[in-house]
Amino acid sequence: AGAAEEAEQPSTPGSGDNALGGPAVDQPTPGGELEQVEGRQAQEIARLNQVIRELKDKAKREIKELDDKATNLEVEMRYNLGRVFTLRTENTELRTENTELKGQLTRLEEFNSQNAAADGPTMSSADRW
Repeated sequence: AGAAEEAEQPSTPGSGDNALGGPAVDQPTPGGELEQVEGRQAQEIARLNQVIRELKDKAKREIKELDDKATNLEVEMRYNLGRVFTLRTENTELRTENTELKGQLTRLEEFNSQNAAADGPTMSSADRW
């Protein structure tokens, strides 16, 4: 009867069984494995947060550099567009002047040929000497 009474009595904490009557489970003790894992996780989280901060800082610097380059390129582009406009204007003026000069040359050649015809045969430069 003694063995039956012992089987029916609930286990008391510390008797080798857990509070629910099952076999005892190893519980982590302060400074034990669970705390070590949590410590490593906290360190890894801190390290990852630092990496994130560094990447954000690097991205901000690169964005600023690219923004500065874009601004410089925009200024340069505006300058070049102004220069293109100026060069086109100069080109048009030179073409107009060239056309005028060609017209003058044509008129001079016509005038020269009319004068040569009116003067009669001309001596070659070799005949003159």
